[in-house]
Amino acid sequence: MADKDKESKSADEPEADDSSLEKPSTAATGDEESLETANKSEAKPAEAVDTGLNWRDRTIKRLGTINPYLVLFVLVLVLGGVVAFIANRINRQNDPSNLTFEGSELDQDAINELLKAEQNIGTVDQTLTVAANAIFNGKILVKSDLDVAGSIRVGGPLNLPGITVSGTSEFDEVNVTNNLSILGSASIQQTLTVQGGANIGGNLSVGGTVSANTISADTIEFDGDLTLTRHIDTGGSTPTKVNGTALGSGGTVSVSGNDISGTVTINTGGGAPSGFFVRINFRNSYNSTPAVLITPANSSAASLEFYTQRDTTGFRIGTATNPADSTTFIFDYLIVE
Repeated sequence: MADKDKESKSADEPEADDSSLEKPSTAATGDEESLETANKSEAKPAEAVDTGLNWRDRTIKRLGTINPYLVLFVLVLVLGGVVAFIANRINRQNDPSNLTFEGSELDQDAINELLKAEQNIGTVDQTLTVAANAIFNGKILVKSDLDVAGSIRVGGPLNLPGITVSGTSEFDEVNVTNNLSILGSASIQQTLTVQGGANIGGNLSVGGTVSANTISADTIEFDGDLTLTRHIDTGGSTPTKVNGTALGSGGTVSVSGNDISGTVTINTGGGAPSGFFVRINFRNSYNSTPAVLITPANSSAASLEFYTQRDTTGFRIGTATNPADSTTFIFDYLIVE
């Protein structure tokens, strides 16, 4: 009975609305939304003004905030750097002695590639700088000018088609296989050895002693005394001769020597009269009439009354008396102009 009463009581009471507990009231919700909307509407005007500008206007507005003195300082620095760079380039181009170049480095792989075959490295406006020592086992060909800032040391022969030296040069040993032309003065402090011939177009002035095995000259002039410690050897072709009437019948004459000195051998025949035995003609005429010194070389010639007749082209040997028949007369002669 009691259970039935509870059931009828609960059926008569109205059921509680669960949704009213889970959801807030409509009036409260509306008030919160109206406050949030009001706050957003107050914050929007500043953003709306900023977003209304395009990128050009925003850029101009930001540039307006930059300090102009700072901009001017930066421009001065840039301009100064450009001027310094241009001045440096001009100075480097105007200074031909500046041999410092900028180049690029070669790694080992690049060097190995160069060793495989002949290669062209870069162009004419580029520079290859080798910082380390370099040894070339083969030949080196330079097709343009070669500028060397330091010394050049050559361990072997140096072959040059032409060399121009503007300053002082020192040579330990120089071998000239062709012609050596010296336009100016040459000063040799020590011995000068010439293996071949030496042709001197001008004067040769020697302050010391001249030692030579043979001296060949057209004319030799001595301002002082001539001192000879050895013999005087004369040379040249033998003069020609013309027989005279004093030889007699069947007489002969022979001549040995040259235009300076020699011997005349006279062999008379039969019935030799007085007069000239022979005329000796020089191979080379003298500039003026020379002195002819005749010396008898045997007793027959010493007992003969002989004499000479001379001119620039030759001389004669004669006798003032009739010479003995079939007799030999020997005379030595020495000719000095």
